[in-house]
Amino acid sequence: MSDTKSLLKNYALFLAISFVIFTAAEIAHYICWGEFFVYLINSLIFSLAVSYWTFLRTDYLQLREFRHYRLALGLTMILWFFCKCARDRFFMENNTMVRYSWYGYYISIILLPLLCYELSLEFDRSAEKRVRICKRASRIFAAILIMLVMTNDIHEFAFTFPKGPAEWNDSHGYNIVYYLIVLTGATWFILTIVHVFRQCILPKTKKYVLLLIFPLIIGFVYLAMYFLNADLYINGIRFFTLPDVFCWLTIVFVEGCETVYCIGTHSANEEVLLAHRIKSEISEKIQKTDAIILDSSDKSAEEQKAQFFRAGFLQTYSKRVANLIILAEQSGDLDFDEFALSMAESTEYLRVNGVEAMLVSEGKRTCSLSEVLTVYNRFQEFAEPILERISAILIVIGADKRGIRMKISAEDEGGNPL
Repeated sequence: MSDTKSLLKNYALFLAISFVIFTAAEIAHYICWGEFFVYLINSLIFSLAVSYWTFLRTDYLQLREFRHYRLALGLTMILWFFCKCARDRFFMENNTMVRYSWYGYYISIILLPLLCYELSLEFDRSAEKRVRICKRASRIFAAILIMLVMTNDIHEFAFTFPKGPAEWNDSHGYNIVYYLIVLTGATWFILTIVHVFRQCILPKTKKYVLLLIFPLIIGFVYLAMYFLNADLYINGIRFFTLPDVFCWLTIVFVEGCETVYCIGTHSANEEVLLAHRIKSEISEKIQKTDAIILDSSDKSAEEQKAQFFRAGFLQTYSKRVANLIILAEQSGDLDFDEFALSMAESTEYLRVNGVEAMLVSEGKRTCSLSEVLTVYNRFQEFAEPILERISAILIVIGADKRGIRMKISAEDEGGNPL
């Protein structure tokens, strides 16, 4: 659970820092508006942020492929920023180069959702053949879309120019390939969410997939405003341009994917480790219980009753130990009252089976799991060998700053102390 909290805390911190950097880049764009280097400054800030995310923020990534996809995503975003600078500054006097720089936007627009989808496929290590087929088909389709965009001057399947390519910036429309790109990108993002959701093995981790829906909703809202020309303008200057918003949301989306995957992995590992811890503590008692039950088949009724009494005592102990371990895993430490409840159940089992058993509990204290199990195990080791001979037992437990104390008095049917 601590790993989950740590991952969520890191994700929230990353979200806040990345938004501050994103906003700072937009403010720099506004302040420097009109200068030749305005797009260069804006793109440089974003490129540095993307480089940090790509190369440095990888300490918690578990698979080598994650780093590879981060590198590919980072380079694709930097390509978009370069095309942005090329379109708006570097090739301003060359209409054809400006247009092809604009076409270059769509290389990134196609590749970013594709890379997110492929990254999600890496989460499933059990279906390599299916993953290879999905990757190959997606890459071929992406290559076809990129080719159609970059050769648009020939066929105008992506963008139409009623006044001709020379007047493209003043008058252009959208054709079937453009809408296919938008639909395909949205599909890849949605498939990424579905795939991450399916890889959450434990039901309790599936709720964290909501982290991925957040940037997707913002992206769809922004696109709707963008197409309706309702996005934010201040003094005629557009804030939050398409490359900036798309790249930031992609980073947030990928960070969310990796966080959800790591949460699922850590949670599954925690469950496995918890099961191993419980098994290591009670396996000996379970084996002994099984042996007692198997050995009772050829015994007399009286002997069977005694053996079932012993087996039930061991089962009660094992159940309470498992419960104490689970409680300690959830909260870190144990309240003394939890140990008292365990002792009360063992005492009640003795009472139900005809033993005059009494438990007295005193004090309150937070205890570690190890000291609780040590004292509980001492009670079990004391009672088990003399179980059939106990007629009456008094157990006094208490807790103070020095630790847990226990005093046991037991007698047989003749009143002799045991």
